[in-house]
This record gives sequence, C-alpha cells and structure tokens, in this order.
Amino acid sequence: MTKQYKPKLYVGGKIKHNDFRYPTIMGLEPYVREYRPSNALTLDDNLKHFFSSNTEIENEPYQYMGPFPVCWIKAREEAEAEAKNGEAPGKTLSRKDVFNICQKGIELCDIFIAHFESVDDLTAYATLAEIGEAFSLGKVIMLSGHYDDRLWFVWKMAHYTFINRTFADVFPEMVQISIDITNDNA
Repeated sequence: MTKQYKPKLYVGGKIKHNDFRYPTIMGLEPYVREYRPSNALTLDDNLKHFFSSNTEIENEPYQYMGPFPVCWIKAREEAEAEAKNGEAPGKTLSRKDVFNICQKGIELCDIFIAHFESVDDLTAYATLAEIGEAFSLGKVIMLSGHYDDRLWFVWKMAHYTFINRTFADVFPEMVQISIDITNDNA
C-alpha cells in the first residue's frame, strides 16, 4: 500500500479573533508557533526552517501552510500588554515578517483555499491579494462562502467554488478534493 501524500493547504480569509478557521481546522489553536528568525540565516532559510517544523497538525490528512493568525494576534497582544505595564516590548512580528511568512506559505502550498464569511469580507484586502498571488503561481484555488458579485473577477480565478456554504460545512469536502488532486499528481 502506497503512503498517501498529505496536501499542503493555505487557508486565506479575513483574520479576526475566533474566525472561521477555529475550530474547523482541528488543532490550529495550540498550533501557535513563534517565528524567531536567526541573523545567521538568510530570509529564505529562516522561512524554510519555520515551515519544515510547523506544518503538521496531528491526525489530520493535510499540512497547514498558513496563515497563522493566532501568531499575529498573540504577538500584538503581548507587545501591547508589555507596553501597558511600562515594560519595553519584546520582539513582535513586523508586517514584513507576516508578509514573508504568508508569501512563503502560498508559494509552498499545493491548494489555496479562501473563505468569505460575509459582506464584511469585501475589505479582506490581503486575502484578495493572496488569491491573485496563488493564481499567478498556478495554484489550485478553492473559494467558499458569501458570494458578492462585486468580486466576480476573483471568483473567476477559482478552480472550485462553494457558494453560500459555511466553512465548517465545506472544508471536509475541500480536503478530500485536495487529497484526490495531489495524490493523482504524485
């Protein structure tokens, strides 16, 4: 029996506390990883190290390539708490760090997934840019959630669409399609 390849999924969408990713992507909450780049390594080597040790989620048939919203939120909250307590804030993730990690996750993923929860997601500007990036890299794109005709151009980039379905409802189907695609191509 051949070992099944675990597809590498990037799951874009508007980032907020307790967003659609939780608890659908089991194990993501404790999956907080710190990005502490080494000055001795190049940016690319730092990112390779981060992704080589942080993409497995126990007992899941896929690898999670990002984004890592809990990392961003916790890093920001810790810096704010330190400043509030009169302490010098420790190293927090810069926008450049977040950008680099997201870009590398998209580059390394097999399947790019994005979910639009509501009309509010029309302001998910980073997600829209990520979809364009995934498209330009030739990634398989799956879009789900609230369809708004003002984003028709973005929806045309998708290979698979799941309109007006919740993420919890559609994610298992997306995972199975991802497994089928990547194992057929392996």
